[in-house]
Amino acid sequence: MQRWVVKVEEQHRLRLPPEMVVRIPWLAKAEGPVTVSAILDQQGGVRLLPPKSDQHKLHEEIAKRVSEASDEGLHSGAVLSLARHSANVVSLTFSKERNRTSVVIPRELRAQGAPSKGEDAVVFIYGTHVEIWHARTWETHLRSVDGKHEDLVAESAEQLGIDEG
Repeated sequence: MQRWVVKVEEQHRLRLPPEMVVRIPWLAKAEGPVTVSAILDQQGGVRLLPPKSDQHKLHEEIAKRVSEASDEGLHSGAVLSLARHSANVVSLTFSKERNRTSVVIPRELRAQGAPSKGEDAVVFIYGTHVEIWHARTWETHLRSVDGKHEDLVAESAEQLGIDEG
């Protein structure tokens, strides 16, 4: 896992340095442009759903089922919430040219708190999991979990094989 702070350039372009790209398996292996789905994460960042990943397939299946739901089903609070969430997905295309990889942060994501030109973005990578955060939102999130470190370790101990004893 690692995080980088990158300045968003003109035209809301985010350039990813080569040392970052090599840590993103689905992007590092690609020869040309790569289009991913991006959704606003509940914590405040923008989560990228890698192409052909289980996350991406699940999200597509949910969106398909929600759009096929009858008008009767649309009155359900849960279905309506899923419809809003599904409608909020934005496509991002990473362009790869020589030693440069970049992505333009679209207006839809900037309106939801993603960084704009001239602002700092935090790119967080954990395995195939990639998030783009506005630097201020990232800092706020870290401060909110800072005092909960021991609770987070306890909650994650079994999954991570940590002996708390």
